[in-house]
Order: sequence, then C-alpha cells, then structure tokens
Amino acid sequence: MSEKNKSILIVSLIIFVLSCAFLYQGISQHNKALDQLILNEEEEMDDSISALREFSFEPYKLRIQNLLDTSPSILQAFALRDRKLLHQLVLPRYAALKKENPYFHVMHFHLPDSTTLLRMHK
Repeated sequence: MSEKNKSILIVSLIIFVLSCAFLYQGISQHNKALDQLILNEEEEMDDSISALREFSFEPYKLRIQNLLDTSPSILQAFALRDRKLLHQLVLPRYAALKKENPYFHVMHFHLPDSTTLLRMHK
C-alpha cells in the first residue's frame, strides 16, 4: 500500500470517527431537548389542572361547607342516616347548584366506612 493510500485511509478514518461522534452528540442533544420539552409540557399541564381545580372546584367546596354550616338539620339527618330527610333537605340547594353550573352533576354523601349514604344525580 502506498503512502498516498495510507494517508487517505487515515484521513477518511478520522473523518468517519469525528462524523460518528458529532452524530452521537447531535442525537444526545436532540433527546435532551425532547425530554426538556416534555417536562415543560407536563409542568404546564399540572399548572392548568391546578388552576382548573382552584377556580372550578374550590368555590363549590366552600359553598357546600357553608351549606352544612348554615343548615344543622342536614348534619342531623346525615348523622341519623335518614336518606329521605337528607334528600328532602338538600334537594333545593342541589337544584340551585345545577342551575348555576350545568357541569355540576352529582352530589354524594359518604359514610366514614366509604359507603354511599345518598347519591344525587339526574
């Protein structure tokens, strides 16, 4: 093999190795950029869900708490496990909440053992 061919082979080999290194580095950077993009999107989604929860559910949580604070008869009916009385007492307020927000569908009253005492819908 001549000196010229050896030189061309060595230079070609060096160019090939450098090309592979740059290709590997480019793929690594691309993967890191994708991971960062996904992480940013997840954070934005978490923020959106938190805002939705805060502005959609929290006001109703407070309103339901006020409902219980201002109506001791509801608490007593719940304590007595009287479904019919509880339904009768809560129905007007439940109807008002449904009129106010069409996405307010269900109201549950759960017992401490996680069973449902009353579920209001439709």
